[in-house]
Amino acid sequence: MRGKYEIVRDILKATRNSSRKTSIVYEANLGFQQADKYLDVLRKKELLKISDGENVEYEITEKGREVLDLLKGLEEKVATP
Repeated sequence: MRGKYEIVRDILKATRNSSRKTSIVYEANLGFQQADKYLDVLRKKELLKISDGENVEYEITEKGREVLDLLKGLEEKVATP
């Protein structure tokens, strides 16, 4: 079972290039309701932004990239062989 930080990491990784919600759901292995909850929180924390345009797409922000790098670094430090 994944924890919330792993889910956040997976969503941030999925949004490195602009992504629609369906792509994020599949790439991060989430349900739509769970994705909605996390996408809303990550937007409010300014880790993601929504692109302007006809189709809603999510994109990682600079702050989100910093958090993703921190999460990856933490994962490397605590990973067990």
